[in-house]
Parts: sequence; structure tokens; C-alpha cells
Amino acid sequence: MRVTRSISFKGFLAAFVIGVPASMMMACETQPGAVGRSPASSLFGQRLSGDELYQLQAPAGCFPSALSVVALDSPVQVSGNAVIEGKVLLLEGATVKASGNARLLGGVVEDATDLSGLMALAAEREAHALSLAPTQHFAALAESAVIHGTDGVNVIELDQGITLAGEAALTLRGSEAAIFIFNVPGEIRISGRASILLSRGVKAENVLFNNYGEGPQLLITGQGSVSGTFLARKREVSIVGSGELSGLIASGRLVRVSGNGEVLRPAGFCIAPAPTPTPTETPSPTPTPTPTETPSPTPTSTPTETPSPTPTPTPTPTETVSPSPTPSPTPTDDIDPSPSPSPSPCVGPTCGGGVIGI
Repeated sequence: MRVTRSISFKGFLAAFVIGVPASMMMACETQPGAVGRSPASSLFGQRLSGDELYQLQAPAGCFPSALSVVALDSPVQVSGNAVIEGKVLLLEGATVKASGNARLLGGVVEDATDLSGLMALAAEREAHALSLAPTQHFAALAESAVIHGTDGVNVIELDQGITLAGEAALTLRGSEAAIFIFNVPGEIRISGRASILLSRGVKAENVLFNNYGEGPQLLITGQGSVSGTFLARKREVSIVGSGELSGLIASGRLVRVSGNGEVLRPAGFCIAPAPTPTPTETPSPTPTPTPTETPSPTPTSTPTETPSPTPTPTPTPTETVSPSPTPSPTPTDDIDPSPSPSPSPCVGPTCGGGVIGI
């Protein structure tokens, strides 16, 4: 039974099909010189169509983890002893041609109308990567370097390209929660035994090299080990040699995979956008009833008995006894009824005057 699941990412909608029989996972032998868009029996033991997709499920914004190559309306050429362990997805008018002892173990997915949204996803991924503010900046990466990443998205902006040769190694160091996005306007060329290594928990599906714009082909050649998704919508891609790539190639131009044992292990880039949280309805607060203030009874003041003033007794005025006036004695007329005796005439020598003789 076919089950579809709707996936959205910034306006991009794709449906992935889940639950196809495990018998479709058998390894597929290649018939040399076969060309894509032909009947299933002409190229592989199993060719998967849009109605037979299996294990192609991914969270929103992620490339399905089962894919090794996504051809965006472009040809894919696989030759030599190259081995592609994951699936090759052909979109729009893309074709695939295998020759030599090349093996496509995961099969080819074509006419996948259910996965046509991956074309839009590739464009979205490029635009989204370019819209992010850089957290680190380099003019170019042309020798061994260690880039430390924090948990979350680390955006590395380059002015030029990444060109590693010889024994050079670009090491990405961080935890499983660290995501690395490289915005590269120039050439990506990795040769010799040069490698892109992951350290301390970093996962291949958390690494993206966004080789944006038109320019030189993206070239990985030699015997090195490389990890990450390489997105080159407007550039050719060549994977040559006997090295190993753990990740995904997504290109809108010719993709060549050749060499003596080059292995592409699927690990498509996946950075699902944070889910929009279901808004928790803020409960209308139950209004706490304003308590009716029980008026505190104004205490009836026990009237302080105004003490009746102790009447100051009006002093009974002490009667001032007006002293009885001492009666002025009625003057008695001191009339001696007895006549005052006439003075005795002075006789003698003592009387003044002359001698008076009688």
C-alpha cells in the first residue's frame, strides 16, 4: 500500500512515499553502455519509478537520506569501477548512463512526480544558505585547517574557493548538534589525498557546501575521504579517483562519477526548520473578583464621659465687717462756767517794767 506524506519547507511542497517492499532493495548490476529513460530491464535489475519509491522519507527541508545523486534536469555518467551506494534521482529531463564496471547499488529513481519538489528544495537550500548571516569568514581555504563549530548553525562565508591538495585536510569539529554551511562563490577542488574530515560528533548530513552561481566545475579527485552535501545547481560536478564521498551530490549540470572504486555513500543534508510551535492558547485569566471590601465598622467610640466639672464652690465672701466708725466725740464746748480768774498782777521786782507803786 502506498502512503504519502506531505512535506513543506518555505513554500516548497513534496510528498514522499513510505513502505515499499524490502525486495526492492536488492543490489543492481549494471549493463555497460545503457542509457537512462529506457525500460527497467535495459539498465538495472530493478529500476524504481515514482509509484515504487521506497524508504524515501525526510523531514521538511531535508534531502532524503537514501539519495547519493540528485540530477536536476541534467545527465549523469557513471563509469570505471565507480560504486554509488545510494539512489540516483533523475528530475525533469535528467538521464543516466553507466559503463564499465560501474555499479549503482541503490537503483535509479525516475519519473518521480512525488519527488519533483526536490528541484525546488535545491533552489530553496541555495537561497536559504545565502540568506544566513555568516558566523565565520575566510578569504579562501587552500591548506589544512580546523574549523570549530558551536551547537546550532555555523555559516562559513568565503570570498573565493576551497582548493585542497596533497595531504591537506579541512577538519570540521563540533558536537552532533553542530551544523556547518559553507557559502562558496569560487572553485571547489579537492585532489591527491586531501580530505574533508568530521571530528567529535559532527555528522555528514549536517554539512553543506553551497557552490553557488556559475563557475568552474566542482571537482573531487584522488584518494581522499570527503563528507558533506555538495550543492552546485549551475556547475558541472566530477567525482574521480578511488576516494570516498559520504554525502550527496545535487547538480543542474553534467555529473560524472568515475574511477577505480570511488564510493558514494548516501548522507543527504538535513536541517529541518524549527517546527512552528502550536500556539498555546493563552487562557483568558479568570478575573479574580475584586473582593467587596467589607467595611470595617467604624467603631462607635465609647464617648469619653466628659467629667462634669467639679464646680468650684463660689466662696462665700467673708463679710468684711465694716468697722463701726469710732464716733468722733462730739466736741464739748469747754466752757468753764466758772470765770477764768484774772491774772494776778505781777508784784515784785520780777515783773517787768518799772516799779509800780500803788
